[in-house]
Amino acid sequence: MSVLFKFLNGTAGNISVLFALSAIIIFGAAGLALDFWVWNKQRASMQEAVDAGALAGARFFAIDTTAGAGAIEDHSKEYALSSLDASTSGSIVTASVNSELQEVTVNARLPGKQYFSALIARKSTELSVNAKSKAFVSEAACMIALNETDSGTFSSTGSVDVRLTNCGLQVDSGHANGITETGASDIRADSISVAGGYSGNGYTPMPTTGVAPIGDPFKHIAIPTAGACDHNNFSTNTDTTISEGVYCGGISVSSAAIDMDPGTYFIVNGDFEVFGNASVDGAGVILVLVGTATLQMTGNGHVQLSPPMAGPLKGFSIVQDRSAPAGNISMMKGTGDLVVSGAVYLPKSTLQITGSGGGTAANPDFVSIVADKVDIVGAASINVRVDGGSLSQSFMSNLKNWRVILIQ
Repeated sequence: MSVLFKFLNGTAGNISVLFALSAIIIFGAAGLALDFWVWNKQRASMQEAVDAGALAGARFFAIDTTAGAGAIEDHSKEYALSSLDASTSGSIVTASVNSELQEVTVNARLPGKQYFSALIARKSTELSVNAKSKAFVSEAACMIALNETDSGTFSSTGSVDVRLTNCGLQVDSGHANGITETGASDIRADSISVAGGYSGNGYTPMPTTGVAPIGDPFKHIAIPTAGACDHNNFSTNTDTTISEGVYCGGISVSSAAIDMDPGTYFIVNGDFEVFGNASVDGAGVILVLVGTATLQMTGNGHVQLSPPMAGPLKGFSIVQDRSAPAGNISMMKGTGDLVVSGAVYLPKSTLQITGSGGGTAANPDFVSIVADKVDIVGAASINVRVDGGSLSQSFMSNLKNWRVILIQ
């Protein structure tokens, strides 16, 4: 028998050959599994990034209602790219916007890095993910608390009564207790929304949590600058009529009836103070609070104002200069009340109502309150309403209550 024949018919070493062949398959499968694990991890990172980018783009509809599709696409892409981790930083990100449907789609692509899989497949694997978000509007908010971090950005203590008719309450605070209610408060609105959470039970309906902040709806409004002082520390306790101008040190009215001529009244580094049994009435009037200026109403004071219906501050009754220091408190205390139509805009101040005072709408077309915080204590009340007149319609575009969700 030849040596060749013995070799071909021999069985010695079969196990070794089979093991060698099996080892190739086993190690190849293990290597391919490792590649798949890496790809899945990268894909998860990419998905989180495009989700974040899509939501950020949808919020842009609320942040800037004048933004075009291109600006929203750029914002979405930049946000998604900034959300990628080191393993996916080379992703190619694209975004598209459907302005009519208020939808934002973000896609990301990345060649999957091959380790062991390159031994059995030369064609690289492309990782691809996408997300689609939608922005939509619920009821317009006629009372907005802007502070985004603090507890009790909107707070009520005692037997507080709040009525918002044909509109909602929006609280931008992301704190777990962004809205607080204690005592026997009764807070009613078409909708109650908060970015964070709430405490208490005196709400109708109960608050919706996790709603995207509206932000300052009037940030684009140009607030005029005060000139030289026309009056210094103006104070009166007798009935009189006053004219527009710059009131440095404030206006103080004690137990007197004051009529305000139409126009713009700058209150600079002082208070608009009404106390005792004083009353102030003004049609076509706007108060501009500058510096440390605040509203201070105590005792049985009464203020009734209606806004100018023309000019850059059409529809505003009270505005605060945005350069004012944060933390000011405008207060109504006692049994006084503020009857106002138009918008009250206090972006750096807390509006605090204590005692049995209140803010009411004496059947106006429209009322809106926007403040850093709103704090209502005791038996105080606020009644705010939105009707369908032209003033209401012109403001509603700024007071939309936006929500954003992922739909894909």
